[in-house]
Amino acid sequence: MAKDWITESKSDSKSSWESGSNNKEVKMGRPSIPEEKKRKPRFTMNMNDSEYKLIEEAAEQLGVPVAVYIRQQALLAAEKQISKKS
Repeated sequence: MAKDWITESKSDSKSSWESGSNNKEVKMGRPSIPEEKKRKPRFTMNMNDSEYKLIEEAAEQLGVPVAVYIRQQALLAAEKQISKKS
């Protein structure tokens, strides 16, 4: 008896019980990023409040998020280090 409303809802064409189940082509949400563009390795960096504030202010001056600023600076430092050895 309790499942009668479920059966009725499923048979009602106006019901949203299984909406979209017949249409498999509709994709919702963010599109997939190609594998070669995904940023895979992640790490945590610990710092004290004054160190973070310094980095935060530098990123703000450039108008970029802190994560972007840190990534750019790390890549620049790595390129500089590698070019020294060459």
